[in-house]
Amino acid sequence: MKSQYLIFLVLAAISGSCNTNKTPLQFETDNMQETPLQYEIIGSDGFHVDSSGTQIYRDQGEWTLLWEKNWSIFNSSGEKTSPPSIDFSENMVIAIFYGKQSSACQNLDDIIRSVSKKSDRLEVELGVVNLEGPCDAISWPSIMLKVEKSDLPVMFIGDVPD
Repeated sequence: MKSQYLIFLVLAAISGSCNTNKTPLQFETDNMQETPLQYEIIGSDGFHVDSSGTQIYRDQGEWTLLWEKNWSIFNSSGEKTSPPSIDFSENMVIAIFYGKQSSACQNLDDIIRSVSKKSDRLEVELGVVNLEGPCDAISWPSIMLKVEKSDLPVMFIGDVPD
């Protein structure tokens, strides 16, 4: 008798939770509200990051560490020049690194397709890297975006470097 009563309670709970007028597609759409985010591409030509991948910088300490380890532009006195200035109380940096390259020069001008805020994350859509042909120079292609600070996780979609 107890097991029949327990089954009845479980079925009642399940049927009560399904009482909605929304279709599964509406649930998905509601959870995926998207707001385009404004972003600014900041200078990254001076960074030499050997490995490919993505990184988010939310504070000055992380940014300074990246600069100390990977910034390669020096002034006439032999001192490193300053990296781009970021106010981390209001902004953060989304970085995409393509690693050390020696086989072709890349054009990253149109690589960012969109940057948007969804209910549970920020989303960065990347296009395909355009190659500009053979290149004898070693390069470290990267692109960095300054966006409004957020604690949401960042998800990359599209042609994301490993």
